[in-house]
Amino acid sequence: MRPPTKCLALATLAALPAAFLLAQPSPSPDVRSVALQWLRGECGVGEAPEAKLLQVGSALVDPFLEALEKGPARDDIAEVEASAARRFEARQETLKRGEGLGLSAADLEAARRVTRDEYVARARRDFDSRYRSQAISGIAIVGGAKAKAALERLARDESSPLRPLAAEALARMDKTAKP
Repeated sequence: MRPPTKCLALATLAALPAAFLLAQPSPSPDVRSVALQWLRGECGVGEAPEAKLLQVGSALVDPFLEALEKGPARDDIAEVEASAARRFEARQETLKRGEGLGLSAADLEAARRVTRDEYVARARRDFDSRYRSQAISGIAIVGGAKAKAALERLARDESSPLRPLAAEALARMDKTAKP
């Protein structure tokens, strides 16, 4: 996984194939490309990713709503898990040495107690959360009645951990709405 970039609502995403977009009538390749670029957090220097979303506009609503509802594709999750497992092994080697890490003995011991399964599960949960959060921010940017209705439903869902993000997205939509 890449380090976080400033253009994401929360963080970047691991590579996402277009499979999640193929369940509905296929949007044009340009729409798919823009949606994936946004969801992956592939914002280059000098790019204006929000401007790209606005340029494509409402055609992105359905792909973003599907991303929000279904979450990442299985292949994407598998890649995140494999990457996390590799990082865990490297982490364990570093923790074995334990020197020069700037950790107290208690912190070092706590880090060593984290199991591979726990580490990979955390990476999977974080990935899913970032993925859905990016979908919410994309929905808020492209806007429209359908997008607003979906965010309003989510903002009212007291059981959803994404509720606060949906509320923030609605506030952003209201703030940027044209009179």
